[in-house]
Amino acid sequence: MALPLSFMPRFLSRRVDADPHRAAYDRGNYAVAFAGWMTEARTGNPEACFRVGQMYARGHGVMRHGPDALVWYGKAAAAGYADAQYELGLALLNAAPQSTEVALAWYTASSELHATAASQNRSVLFPTGVVHDADPREAFRWMEAAAKNGKADAQANLGFMLFQGVGCSVDHAAAREWFEAAAAQGHVRGELGLGMIHHRGHGVPIDRAMAADYYRKAAAKEDQTAMVALGIMLLQGEGIPQDKLEAIDLLIRSAEMGDVRAAHQLGLLHLSGDGVVQSSTKAESLFRQAGKKGYLPAMLSLGEFYSRGDGVEPNLQEAAHWYRRAAEAGDAQAQFTLGRLHARGEGVPQVMPEAVKWFTRAAEQGHVTAQFNVATFLVRGEGTEQNLGEAIAWYAKAADQGMTQAQVQLGKMYLHGEGVDRNPAKASSLFGKAAVAGDAEAKTALAMLHISGEGASLDPERSKALLREAADAGHAPAMVQLGRINMASDGSEERKEAIALFTSAAEAGDIDAKFVLGQIRLNGHGVDKNEQKAALWFQQAAEAGHVSAQFQLAVMYCTSQGVAEDFAAAVLWYEQAARRGHKFAQFNLAIMLLKGQGAPRNEAEAIGWLQRSSQHGVAEAQLCLADLYRNGEGTPVDMAEARRLYGLAAANGNAAAAQRLAQLDAMAERPVIVASARRGDS
Repeated sequence: MALPLSFMPRFLSRRVDADPHRAAYDRGNYAVAFAGWMTEARTGNPEACFRVGQMYARGHGVMRHGPDALVWYGKAAAAGYADAQYELGLALLNAAPQSTEVALAWYTASSELHATAASQNRSVLFPTGVVHDADPREAFRWMEAAAKNGKADAQANLGFMLFQGVGCSVDHAAAREWFEAAAAQGHVRGELGLGMIHHRGHGVPIDRAMAADYYRKAAAKEDQTAMVALGIMLLQGEGIPQDKLEAIDLLIRSAEMGDVRAAHQLGLLHLSGDGVVQSSTKAESLFRQAGKKGYLPAMLSLGEFYSRGDGVEPNLQEAAHWYRRAAEAGDAQAQFTLGRLHARGEGVPQVMPEAVKWFTRAAEQGHVTAQFNVATFLVRGEGTEQNLGEAIAWYAKAADQGMTQAQVQLGKMYLHGEGVDRNPAKASSLFGKAAVAGDAEAKTALAMLHISGEGASLDPERSKALLREAADAGHAPAMVQLGRINMASDGSEERKEAIALFTSAAEAGDIDAKFVLGQIRLNGHGVDKNEQKAALWFQQAAEAGHVSAQFQLAVMYCTSQGVAEDFAAAVLWYEQAARRGHKFAQFNLAIMLLKGQGAPRNEAEAIGWLQRSSQHGVAEAQLCLADLYRNGEGTPVDMAEARRLYGLAAANGNAAAAQRLAQLDAMAERPVIVASARRGDS
C-alpha cells in the first residue's frame, strides 16, 4: 500500500493570541504581517523565523519562493522549533510544493534574452537560488528532530519514512515505535501505520484482528486509506468476520470523498455483482472516476472492460486509449498489451515500429513475453532493422527467466550459427533445459541431436524416448520423426506404428506427415499401394504449401498417376513449386511452356525458368538452355553461352551435353572452305 509522505503544512500549535502580526495575517493583511515577522526574525526569534518561512512557502505577502522558505525554516529548526523542523523536513522531502514557479519562469525567460544579465540579476534578487532539490536524507534528519520534540505529525511521517526506506534504510521496528508514539497522541496516521504493520507482519507476527482495530480507529477519523483497507478486510473476511454491508458502506464513503482505490474496488464489485447490484454501467463510471485521476489499476480495468465488452459492446479504440495511458504511466503489462494491439492493428493502426517500441519498454522492465517478442521482431527485421545480435540478447533474457520458447529459439540460433558462432553443445544445453520443463519442441530438437551425436551424446534410445514423450504430448513433428525411425525398421509392427504416427500428425495438420503418407501410398511401403490415396495426401500437403508435394502432384497430373491427366493443373503446381525454388519444378515448367502444354507456348518465360534451374545445377536445364542459345530459339544465337552451358551440363554428368560439346569442338577444328566465282566461269 503506497502512502503519501507529505502532509498539508499548518501553523504552529503553540499559538500566541496576543501576536499582532498573527492578527494581521488572519485578517489577510499579509504585507503587514510579513514586515512585522521579518523584523522579529532578524533578531533571531524562532517563531518569527518559522512564520517568515511559511509566508515564503505560501506566497503570502511575498513572492512564493522555496529556497527562501528553507533558509528561514532552517533558522527556526536549528533553534529547536518543532514545527519548523517538521516543515523543513517536508520541504526537503517534497521539493515541488516549495518550488518558485514565478521566479523560475522569470529567470528562464530572461536567460533566453540575455543570459549574463539574468544571472547577475538572479544573484541579487534570489541570492538563495531559484529552486531547490529534494534531499530525503536531510529531510529524515529534521523529521526525526521534530518527532523527538513530540510533534505527532512528524512522528507519523517519520514512521512512514522508516517503513518505506525514504531517506534511510527500511526499519520496521523503528517505524512501529514512531507509529505508536503518534497513535498515543491520537494521530490518525499513527493508527493507520500500526494497522499496516500488523496487517502484513512487518517486524511483528501477522495479527489481522489487531490490524483491523487500528484501521477502524483511523477510519473513524475519516482516513480514506484506512477506510479502504478495513473495507477490503471486511469484504473478504480477512482475519475478521466477513461483513459486506459494512465493507461496501466504507468503500462508498471513501469513494465519495474522492478515494480512487475505493472507487476502483466498488467498480469491481458492480462488475461482478458481489454484494451490490450488478451493473456494467456503474462499474464503467467508477473505473472512469478513478482512471481519470491517474489510478493505474483503474486504467487497466478500463482497458480490460472495453476489450472484453463486459455487458457492453467491445470497444477496442477505447481499450487502446486506456492501455496507452497505463503504458505511459510505466505499467509493463499495459506496454506489452499496447504493443500487441499495434502489432495486430486492433483499436489502433497496425504500425510495427510502434509495436516494437512498446514491446521494448515492457521488455526493459523484465516482461518475459515482451522480451521474446522483441527478439522475434529483431530476427525478422520487422518494425525495426534486423539485428541478430540484439535478438540473441533478448532471447537470452527471456530464456534466463525460464521461458521455454525462448530457450528453444536461442538453441536453434546456436545450432545453426545465426548471429552467433555455431555451438551445438550450447544448443543442446538450452534444449535440455526446455525439455526438462516439458517443452515438446525442445524434446524433439534434443532428440535429433542425440541421433546425430552433435552437441550431445550419440544415443538412439534416448532420442527415441524423447520423441515418444513429445509425440504422446501431441507434438506432430515428433510423431513424424518417430514415424521415420520406425519406418526404417524391418519389423512390421514398427512400420504399422509409423503409419499410425504419420496419420495422427497429418490429422493434426502437419504437412510433412501428409507428404510422407503420400509417398507411402504411392510406393506401397508397409501398406497397399494406392495412387489415388497418395494423390489425396499430396493434394492436402500441396495446398498447405509443401513444395515437394506441389512438385509430386504436378508430376502425377502429367503422368495420370492417381488423378486424371491435366496439364493445366500440372503447370499450376509446377509454377507454385518453382516460385519457391524447387529446381526440378523450374525445369519441368520450362519444358511445358516450350511445348505449350497446359499453358500457351511462351519461350521467353521458359528461358527464364531454365536459367533459374540451370543456376541450381540441373544438368538437363543447362543442356536445354544451351540448345536454345545454339539454335537461336527464343533468344539470339550465342555460341559462347551455349558452349559454357554444355560444359556445365557435361561436368554434371550429362552425356548428351558432352556429345554436343564435342560436336562444337569438332566443327571449330574443320578448315573453312571459301568458294568464289569469276565472271565467265561456268
